[in-house]
Amino acid sequence: MYLKLTHRRYLEGAPSNHALAVKEPGEGTYESPAARRVTERLARTEGASVLDLGLLSGETVTTLGDLGARVHVHDVMTPLRDRQAGGAGDGEGLLADLKFLPESLDVVLAWELLDFLPLTEAREAMVRLHRWLKPKGLLLAVFHAISSDRVHRFRLRDTGTIQMQAAMSLPEPCAARTNNEALSLFSGFTLLHSALMRTQVREVLGQRGDG
Repeated sequence: MYLKLTHRRYLEGAPSNHALAVKEPGEGTYESPAARRVTERLARTEGASVLDLGLLSGETVTTLGDLGARVHVHDVMTPLRDRQAGGAGDGEGLLADLKFLPESLDVVLAWELLDFLPLTEAREAMVRLHRWLKPKGLLLAVFHAISSDRVHRFRLRDTGTIQMQAAMSLPEPCAARTNNEALSLFSGFTLLHSALMRTQVREVLGQRGDG
């Protein structure tokens, strides 16, 4: 789905190996260094194209649209919930309906998607996303730091503030990626940022290589 218009409790960033402080992924608003870098890129790129993977957030669509971005929204979580409820626990084919030309996207936002895919399928998804991104395009992925079945809606409220809100539960919890597993998915990317937030999500921001 393409939308021309693209959609605060406080979370502190910390190094990605910071000790876990809570038992469940939290909710609230936090300042996101990764989101700020993404929005700064969009602000200076006329007609930038963004793929938003996760539960639809009208506020995120509006914020990105105000920066002049063309936003493509794809809800991967609702189909995954329905698939799990029907007894199919994997996420194979969640991106199959998406058709983008190689090197056509400036930014990809992957909210929790890579958590709920088996590692092999997460790697395959990253290969596809890498192919769609332009050279030096940005990919922001958010991972749970602990096992969880909660799916959140991420609202980009301004150029660097994200509100994270639990929206639904899946029939099967996902096992948290280790830091090494999360970073290993970014083969072919230059790592720009990795931080563990107090709500127990890890931000990872990568930049695609020149080719």
